[in-house]
Amino acid sequence: FPVTIPKRCGEILENAAMPQGMIMVGALDPFEQGSPHLEEYREKSLTIHSLDQLSLPVDDPMNLLAAMSKIAGKLAVQDAISRCTIPPKRAVIVGFGVIGQASLEELLHQKIACTVCVTQRGWVESLKNRGCDVVLLNKADPLHQVQHVIKEAVKTADIVITSARTANQKAPFYRDWE
Repeated sequence: FPVTIPKRCGEILENAAMPQGMIMVGALDPFEQGSPHLEEYREKSLTIHSLDQLSLPVDDPMNLLAAMSKIAGKLAVQDAISRCTIPPKRAVIVGFGVIGQASLEELLHQKIACTVCVTQRGWVESLKNRGCDVVLLNKADPLHQVQHVIKEAVKTADIVITSARTANQKAPFYRDWE
């Protein structure tokens, strides 16, 4: 027999797994009548950003992922700055999708020098024109070579923002570096 789990049970399990003080961005349905979920978020001191009421592009009105990515990129920079013990002077962004681009905008707004690690040659000149150092990564290189290039780029960084992902490939995790 198929088992149906009520929607609320899933929310309860999710809420139990959320650490105190977490930042959450998503379609949180703040106007849902009778739901205790927003009060539960407050009790856990979560910072929540609900995207339900955003005006999204008419040609793609359901693309919340792009909106969440833009907010996540800016929040990542703000969170990193808040954790620095000295004013940050240099940042490295690994990956230049929606999150990387939003992070760069926020870093430049904060007047922090940037190095951007990209795989798309098309971005190199535009990033250099904005005063950024650019490290061009080659997708065809073995993972350990890509990791080495990134490791060298981040050695003197105060902040590192990474959102790089290539479909069907292992991400260059820091814990894998020797």
